[in-house]
Amino acid sequence: MCKTIGNHIVSKIVLMVVLCTGVAFQASSQGLRLEFPDNKATYQEIFREIEAQGSVRFAYKSQDFEGVGPVDVPQGGQLTLGEILDYIFKDTDYRYVLDGEHIFITKEKQEPVYDTPQTRLRRSVNPNASKPRAGTRELVSPGVDSTFKEVRHVSNTEPVCLNLDRMTGRNVPQNDHTHDLATIRSLHIVQNGSAAEIAFDIRIGPRAVNKKSTARLMPRIRMGDEVKNLPAIVVEGYRAKAWRLKGKTVQDVPERSVYTINGAVISFTATMPLDSLGVDCDLWLDVSVDKKRKLLVADNIMLAENFVVEGRITIPPVYRTIPPTQGDLLSQKYSFVAPLSELEEQSDTDTDDFVSESRGNSLTVYFRPGSTVIDPSYRDNSGALEYISDAISTLREAEEAGTSRISHIIVAGYSSPEGEPALNRYLAYKRAESLRDYLAKATGIDPGKIDIHNGGADWAGLRHQVERSELAGKDEVVALIGNGIDMTEEEEEALYAKLRSLGGGVYNRLLSEVFPELRVATYLRIYYENIGGE
Repeated sequence: MCKTIGNHIVSKIVLMVVLCTGVAFQASSQGLRLEFPDNKATYQEIFREIEAQGSVRFAYKSQDFEGVGPVDVPQGGQLTLGEILDYIFKDTDYRYVLDGEHIFITKEKQEPVYDTPQTRLRRSVNPNASKPRAGTRELVSPGVDSTFKEVRHVSNTEPVCLNLDRMTGRNVPQNDHTHDLATIRSLHIVQNGSAAEIAFDIRIGPRAVNKKSTARLMPRIRMGDEVKNLPAIVVEGYRAKAWRLKGKTVQDVPERSVYTINGAVISFTATMPLDSLGVDCDLWLDVSVDKKRKLLVADNIMLAENFVVEGRITIPPVYRTIPPTQGDLLSQKYSFVAPLSELEEQSDTDTDDFVSESRGNSLTVYFRPGSTVIDPSYRDNSGALEYISDAISTLREAEEAGTSRISHIIVAGYSSPEGEPALNRYLAYKRAESLRDYLAKATGIDPGKIDIHNGGADWAGLRHQVERSELAGKDEVVALIGNGIDMTEEEEEALYAKLRSLGGGVYNRLLSEVFPELRVATYLRIYYENIGGE
């Protein structure tokens, strides 16, 4: 039976220090009698007086009562032990658990004495601290998949003859060059860096224009409806030149145009940035001739088509395989060593779920029934403790080498479900605490890196053991247990009572075949993080 005092319970932890051995003396049928001056006494004085009158011993943490009291003491000779404890703990945050000849005194805490793994993670783990595990791929450089413009090389050595007679519709022989305006030779379009370079030679005919005429030869780049004008070549007679100088010219010409005369040979070069050009550009030559400031001839001739095209570059991303660190190699050697990323993935789950999922890959340290003292000679403890020391030592060497380090060690303590829930939690916690202290002393590791999980009664472990067993009626047992987590003490007591009431010898088989393994288990798992390159 347990009695709860106070408004609420946030965490219930049994902390025990046996202060005296007590005496084998049964309380009389008249009950207990407490007599103190002014009917007041400290808690320790009351406990000692009760122990002196009966065969009970108090277990508590002495510092919980330092500076407390004196308190009022109930009077009378017919008081039961329960009535006395109910009275002195009335309106306090103390509670008691009667367990045979022991009375466990507990004190409710607004802050737990131990942290769950999740609480510690949310406070102290930087999710970006751990690097990817060995064997995974790390991106060295991203891939490239993009389009770009480039110049399609054009090279035309065939001459292009511009004849005024043929341009005005006169039918003259092909070998009649009397009225040739110009001849274009050696047309080349190439890419020069990020620009298109257009070059050709043009020979002006000896009788291209008369003294009063002007011929304009203007290369143009056409991109659909858009046109870009290049510098023009202007051939003019001396009278036409005079009119131009007086501002009486008819034709508009771009800046940087070249003025020349009949019979001249000109090497034309123009450069256009590719950014200013569209895809599928065409190169045209617009020709116009005027005489006495009147337009006589207008024509255009295609010199090259589609000289700007779209290119595509595809470069796959470059990865490297991450070499294993000392921590990675150790995790391959020991299943109870795991990268921090595994713990982070579980950090939002319930504590009992978290520990249950990790338990299969944890290392087990066993305790003798009813004991909280580590015995290296008991069962497989010698080998287990040796493995733990080796893992801790290896990871500390890895930290000095700058590759891996210990992030968290989780020690989860459990007890079997039989008995008082408060006592089960006490045993579970003390066993986990004992392993933590043992490791700190044996290996020199900072105790702050070791998280204690108090699993209390191992209902989840019981379910797991029953599911794997050949126990008759195991389906009924599994159904009663449910998921085995997040139960109150009252729910645990009710469940245990139902197990005891099962017929067919089911409970006796649980006692003899299943509970022994659950009475002694404390599990450990080490999590590391890789630190190279941080």
